[in-house]
Amino acid sequence: MQPIGAHTLYLALSAENILESAALTIEGKNPYPLSGESTIGEILENPAAKELVNQFTNGMFTSLPKETLDFMVYRKLNDILSMGMIQVIPDTVKLHAILQGLYAQLAEL
Repeated sequence: MQPIGAHTLYLALSAENILESAALTIEGKNPYPLSGESTIGEILENPAAKELVNQFTNGMFTSLPKETLDFMVYRKLNDILSMGMIQVIPDTVKLHAILQGLYAQLAEL
């Protein structure tokens, strides 16, 4: 869960006995930016990140079956992209630079 954004604050005696609720919006820079260490699940939860990775990978999230994506949700983005892209870009220095560019863009979301 991202700490910034819209939330609801509850005052309750129990889950069944909610006395009051209030809308709460936390503004600021996300202290947990997306990166290569983010999981595929975290990327999929963020529409802008999903679109960015889709553009970068020529549609990875739209071309893979749902069952495959479900299997990958806990895997780190860097692990998935490194393994898949080394076949396309065998120069590891160049691949590293390209991936770092993607991760920098993700961190800005």
